[in-house]
Amino acid sequence: MTPFLLELIFRSVIEVTDLHFSYKDEAGSPLPAIRGMSFSIPEGSYIAIIGPNGSGKSTLARLLAGILFATSGELKIGGLNPKSPQQRERLRTLVGLIFQNPDNQLVSVTVEREVAFGLENLGLPPEEIKEGIDWALGEFNLERYRFHSPNKLSGGEKQRLAIASVMAMEPAYLILDEPTSFLDPTGRAEILSVLDRIGSRPVRRCSVQAKREPFHGPQGKVNLGSPRKLTTVHITQFPEEACLAQKVVVLNEGKVFLEGSPPEVFSHIEPLESIGLRPPQLGRLQQMLKEQGLRIMGEPCRAEEFRHSLVSLQKKPNRAESRMAIRKRGAKEKPSGLRKDKNPDKIASLEELSFRYRDFASKPKEVLSEVNLSISVGEFVGLIGPTGSGKTTLANLISGLLKPTSGKLTFSREKEGGPRVGLILQFPERQFFCETVSEDIAYGLKNRGYSGGELKRELERSLQLVDLEAEAFTHRQVHALSGGEQRRVAIASILAMKPELLILDEPFIALDPEATVKLKQSLRRIHEGGTSILLISHDLEAIFELTDRLIILKEGRITDDLPSTDRESWPEAVLKSGLVLPDHLTLLRNLEDQGWEVNYGDLTL
Repeated sequence: MTPFLLELIFRSVIEVTDLHFSYKDEAGSPLPAIRGMSFSIPEGSYIAIIGPNGSGKSTLARLLAGILFATSGELKIGGLNPKSPQQRERLRTLVGLIFQNPDNQLVSVTVEREVAFGLENLGLPPEEIKEGIDWALGEFNLERYRFHSPNKLSGGEKQRLAIASVMAMEPAYLILDEPTSFLDPTGRAEILSVLDRIGSRPVRRCSVQAKREPFHGPQGKVNLGSPRKLTTVHITQFPEEACLAQKVVVLNEGKVFLEGSPPEVFSHIEPLESIGLRPPQLGRLQQMLKEQGLRIMGEPCRAEEFRHSLVSLQKKPNRAESRMAIRKRGAKEKPSGLRKDKNPDKIASLEELSFRYRDFASKPKEVLSEVNLSISVGEFVGLIGPTGSGKTTLANLISGLLKPTSGKLTFSREKEGGPRVGLILQFPERQFFCETVSEDIAYGLKNRGYSGGELKRELERSLQLVDLEAEAFTHRQVHALSGGEQRRVAIASILAMKPELLILDEPFIALDPEATVKLKQSLRRIHEGGTSILLISHDLEAIFELTDRLIILKEGRITDDLPSTDRESWPEAVLKSGLVLPDHLTLLRNLEDQGWEVNYGDLTL
C-alpha cells in the first residue's frame, strides 16, 4: 500500500483548493493561468508536476513560493496562508524555489559568496555559515569552483549552484521549476540522486530551524523530537523524472488533468498524447516490444523494473525480424548525409583552436584546448559533451561572439559583410529586442536593405520555415509567446538573414513533447533547404534522430568525431565519454547484446 492510498492518515502540508490566478494584458483584461485547481500534498512527500507549455506549472511554483498571490481560492502551506503578510514572511523562510533559468537567481560575484548569501540573510553565526558552504559545495560537486565567478560557469553548473545555495538553507519545502533542464544526463542523474538523499534526512542545524520557525517555541527554541522532512514539488518536462516521484499531478490549461502514482498516470497514453505529452520512453519501448511478441510483465516505470520484467530471449532471432521489432516501423529515410558527399566545401575550419576565460581571481581557465574541426556544406552535426566541456564556448567562437586565445578560425565561403553564421542562444528571449514578431524578424532584413513587398515575402518565408503562420503571428508580442513559439521565432529571425550555418545551443530545453516535435520538424525542413546545422544538445534522442555526424567534446577537447556510416558505434562512444544513455537506449543495447539488430538512426520512440 502506497503512502498516497493512506493520504488521509498523513497531515497534508500543502492544500490547494479551487485555486484561480490570472495575469493581465496591456489593456488590463484578465489572462487566466490557473483555473480552479485543487490537490493536496502530504508532509515529507515527493510530488512531480508535469504538463504542456502554458499549462500553469511555473505560475503554480510562484504561488507556492509566495511570489504570486491567488486571484481566488485557497492555498495553505503548513497551515500558512501566503496572502497574510505576517504568515507570508514566515512562509518565505520555509520555502526554497529553484527557477528554470539559474541566471534569474544568482546574485554574487563568486560561487562561495552565492552559497553564503542566503545563510547570512538567515542571521547564522560565521561558523555555521562556513559549515553550510562546505556542505553545499561538496554535496553538489562545486568545490573546485569555490572562488570562480558564477558568470563563468556553464548552464548546468549554474543550476547546480542555484540548487546548492537554496539547499544550504535547508528549506522545509522545496519547489523545483524544471531544475535539470540545463544538465547533461550524468548531471541530471547526480542532481536527482542528491535530492533523493537530502529529502530523506532530518534538518541538520538546530539554529536554522530556530530562525525559520520562531512560532514553534519560546525565544526560538524548537522541539526537534520529530524533525520535519523535506517536502518536494518537482516541476519537470521529463516523464522519466516524474517516475521517481511518489505521486504525479498532470496539469492542462490551468487545471488538474490527471493525478495518481506514476504507473497509474502513465498508463493513460492516449489522454496524455491528446494534450501533447508522452509517456516515458521505456513505456513506448515496452509497447513496441509487446507488439513483437515479447512477454513484458507489469507496467514498469523505471529502468531497473523494466529490466527485471523483460524476459530474455534464449535464441538469437532472425535478423530481419529483429530489425522490424526494434526499429520504428514507417521511419523516414534521413535526407542528410548525401549532401555532404556531393559538396565537400567547408563552411568553417578550426585549427588548433584554444580559448581561456579568466575567473574572478584573474587566473586563466582553459575551456577549449587545440580543437581541430571543420563543418562542410549540407552537414547536420550533433555536438555533445558533459556539462562544462566547452560546447557553448565553441558555439560562441564559431559565431564570432568570442575570439580564440590561440589557433585559427577560417570561413572558406565568406560573403560580403562576413561569414553568414546564425546562432540560437539557450534562452531565445535574450535575442529579442523588438516588441512584435514581425518587427523582430524584419530588423535584420531592414539592415540588409529589404523593404516593401520584398521585406514582407522574406518575413513570411522565414516564418513558414519554422511552421508558423504569418497571419497569426506577425503582430503578436514576442514575450507573450510560449517557450516553443519563442524558440521558433528566434530561429526565424536568424533564418531571415539566410545563414549558411545555423548553430543551436540546447534548443529543446524546457519544451514539452509537442513543441519538441514541431521544432524537430522545423530543423529537418531547414536542413533540407540547404542550411548546414550544428546542434548542441543534451537530448541524445534528438541527436541520434536528427544528425548525420556526432562530435563529442570532453574537458575542452574533441574525443570522437563519428560519421553516420559509423552510427552503430555512437552509443559506445557516448558511454566512453562519461555521459549516460537514456534508459531506453541502454535497454536497446542490452537487447542488441542478446542478438537483436538495433538501428539507432531509424529508431524514434
